[in-house]
Amino acid sequence: MRVLILTVLVLGLTVGVAFAVPQTDNVVVNNQGNAGYIFTSTGTSQGNNQIGTWTDSSSLKGEKGDKGDTGATGQAGQDGVNGLDGKDGQQGVAGNDGQNGLDGQDGKTPVKGEDYNDGKDGEQGINGEDGKDVDPATVENLQNSINQNTTETNKLNDRVNELEETQNIIGGVLRIKDTKKWTIDLFVDYSTDRQIVDRQGIRFTYKMGESYQDKENKRLEARIQALENK
Repeated sequence: MRVLILTVLVLGLTVGVAFAVPQTDNVVVNNQGNAGYIFTSTGTSQGNNQIGTWTDSSSLKGEKGDKGDTGATGQAGQDGVNGLDGKDGQQGVAGNDGQNGLDGQDGKTPVKGEDYNDGKDGEQGINGEDGKDVDPATVENLQNSINQNTTETNKLNDRVNELEETQNIIGGVLRIKDTKKWTIDLFVDYSTDRQIVDRQGIRFTYKMGESYQDKENKRLEARIQALENK
């Protein structure tokens, strides 16, 4: 195969040189013959015209040669002998502590405009993104809760207003014990405005001074005693 390619190349070069002169009129080719192309004859002719083709010389490559053998690896050199370690030197005597340095002078108080200037205001920050829309179902539930709380609040306000108004009361008292110092009564109060029993219970009364009744009784006892002594 290699011999055939070399033969074609030699023949092509020979024919190309022959026709490189103005004899190209007697050559019949399949294109205009670009620079660097080689004319390869087919070995036939038509009259005085040689038949052949132009071939790009860069496309004509020989076979690649075989790869050479890898050389032998050289022997590794021997390691050198390590040197002996030197002896540690004696530790030196620690030096005495030096005296404390003098206090430095107070620094200068900076003056605005001379030693420093106020920094410029920073640029305005970028506006944040709009918040996401709330689910309509959530809004409806919140609105229902608000309406319910409003209704309950109105009821409480009505009850408080009724309690703050002047109440018309019908009361009853039942005295179950009456001594010189103590009075025990049962009582009940009914609100005609609210139409419910407003209060009920038991009331204890301690008498700290003489009542009008006690004074009248003493006066009557004194008159009776005077009449009996006559």
